[in-house]
Amino acid sequence: PIIFEDRKRGKSKIAVLSYTYDTLRFAAEIFLRRRATFVKFLIVGTIGFIVNTFALFVLYDTSILPLPAKSTSWNFLGLIHPDARLFIASVIAVETAIVSNFLWHENWTFRWRPKRGPAPLRFARFNVVAIVSPIIQVATVNILTPFFGIYYLISNAIGVLLGLTWNWIWNTRVIWRG
Repeated sequence: PIIFEDRKRGKSKIAVLSYTYDTLRFAAEIFLRRRATFVKFLIVGTIGFIVNTFALFVLYDTSILPLPAKSTSWNFLGLIHPDARLFIASVIAVETAIVSNFLWHENWTFRWRPKRGPAPLRFARFNVVAIVSPIIQVATVNILTPFFGIYYLISNAIGVLLGLTWNWIWNTRVIWRG
């Protein structure tokens, strides 16, 4: 049998802290390398969220565009919306974020994946396939804020999070499939 004893002289050649650090660093590198596309996707999504939030704030809380006054009721396709300015601002903000996200995905996140067709066609497909996410975002803002009294930027953040899963599935399996 093998009997282990405490070392009586000399020093261990293994540096426990250094070894632990190197092992954890190596594991993190492998984890991130395998998930690099998803990490990039999340970074682009964060950029898109910032673009969306900034555009929504500027359009809703400033007079940069001649939009209806806040809390102006509006009949849109037979549906009465209690805040036309919020509706218009949120639609424009979402489309601004879509343009930003497409450019980032095209040139960074999915740069290495095959591109099918010219960029304008890919952008059109990106808009059509991802249409559910903007609908989720706009619907969330325009339901939670006027009907439940949730602050519009919080509602916007909730809508963005709900659309994240939808976007990941469609972007990786349809627009830029590997």
